[in-house]
Amino acid sequence: MSEPSPIVGDSPLNHSSELGEKTRQSAMWMGAMTVLWQGLSWGLTLASARYLLPSDYGVLALAETFTPYISLLATLSVGTWLIQKSDLNLRDTHGATLFASLLSMFVAVFAFLLCPVVAGFYQDSSLILPFRLICLVFLLRGLSAVPDACLRRDLRFKELSLLQLVVVLSRGVLQLVLAIMGFGFWSLIIGMLASEAITAVATMFLARHSLRFAWTPVVWKHILRFGIPASLSAVCWVVFTSADNVIVGKYFGTEVLGVYAMAYYLANLPMSKINAMFRSVSFSYLSRLKEIPGEFQQKSLELNRIFCFLVFPVLGGMALVSDQAIPLLFGPSWSGLVAPLKVLSVATLFRVVVDSLPTLLSANGKAVQAFYTQLLPAVILPIGFFVGAEQFGIEGVFGAWLVLFPLVMLGMIFLSQKELQISAWSYLWNLHGPVVCTAIMSIAVFGIKMATQPLHLADWLGLTLQISMGVAFYAAGLFGIFPKDAQRFLKFFVKRESAEGALA
Repeated sequence: MSEPSPIVGDSPLNHSSELGEKTRQSAMWMGAMTVLWQGLSWGLTLASARYLLPSDYGVLALAETFTPYISLLATLSVGTWLIQKSDLNLRDTHGATLFASLLSMFVAVFAFLLCPVVAGFYQDSSLILPFRLICLVFLLRGLSAVPDACLRRDLRFKELSLLQLVVVLSRGVLQLVLAIMGFGFWSLIIGMLASEAITAVATMFLARHSLRFAWTPVVWKHILRFGIPASLSAVCWVVFTSADNVIVGKYFGTEVLGVYAMAYYLANLPMSKINAMFRSVSFSYLSRLKEIPGEFQQKSLELNRIFCFLVFPVLGGMALVSDQAIPLLFGPSWSGLVAPLKVLSVATLFRVVVDSLPTLLSANGKAVQAFYTQLLPAVILPIGFFVGAEQFGIEGVFGAWLVLFPLVMLGMIFLSQKELQISAWSYLWNLHGPVVCTAIMSIAVFGIKMATQPLHLADWLGLTLQISMGVAFYAAGLFGIFPKDAQRFLKFFVKRESAEGALA
């Protein structure tokens, strides 16, 4: 019997320097596109929010309390299995394509039938129709799972980044037009479906040479063996990132949930958008290095530090300037957004520290350990949200984030250190540079705010001054105190050198 053919386009990158160069090029493309996505996403979100009410976002937030779980069932981490598999061949991809397609169709029907139950939980039958329309997402994500994984495995991030740019622009413009026309929450739902449809069609076209249907029970067995613990890990992540929405929606209604969900979205936007670059590239890259332990650990720490250098100042800045930025950008109907955004921006700083841990564990083939690591916040945070809401109202939910998550963060690091062979102290000390630079920036912005307060500057002028000085002081701290990190950062994103040299 002949051996299965190697996957088309999956040229082995046996030499670390060759892999590093391809990773660098991918990171540069993803980095440039991420800046563009971020700007477009922020701008279009701000424009749409002026024509929508907090309750409109509340409807979508209620849907997102159950859709992530169903979405995980629709793919069962097929894409993750394909990316991390060392000896991938066409039999694997063809079997995975049939598996993902059948599973997503089954899950979409199941979710369609489940919608009345979910609407009943929130005691609002008007939610059934929008929830059922959203069920199409599960089918579309199942169809795009394998082609997307093939593109990521081959490090074809140039095509993926351009596709993401088209998706962000299409969704944002469509949502804005529909919002202006008075479609309310339907503009958000239709925009989401349009983006998923474009993604599915485009990824299937780009990876068409690797896609066939094949009945291969052996491949399905391997997918299940990896996918079940990997999906359970992802379920735990969804639990702790959506449990607050469930509790806020149940206790305080769509109006409060809409404000809370917008604050959560804004606080997580820097992490999620920049992570779209880092998680995609780093997972594919580190999966190839897992057979070289020393190299795996070094690159894991370097990539995590660069990620935090990018995200920390944005989150710190949001917490500092939100009281001026929100009324200016969103208008008076969103005045209640300021306090939640401050709290969630600070809480997200702690999340950023451990956000890459499940990715590192999965890239190292430790799907079960990734599950245990994610289980900790999935158990502790929902309990904290529930007790906080019961005893102290919405402020109790904020308190749970600020008090419990730092402790959960430490627990996740300690649980992961053995499998990653990175001590908890080394993992934390690795991030002292981003912490110091963000502290310098925060002191500078706070000082500028206090110094200009008696001058009664126009809101836009004061905000511009604070942001400009924050950027200047952060850059001064980075280049003045941590010149090696600054050089490594520039090498990775700007200079035409390999990622090996950049991360050395």
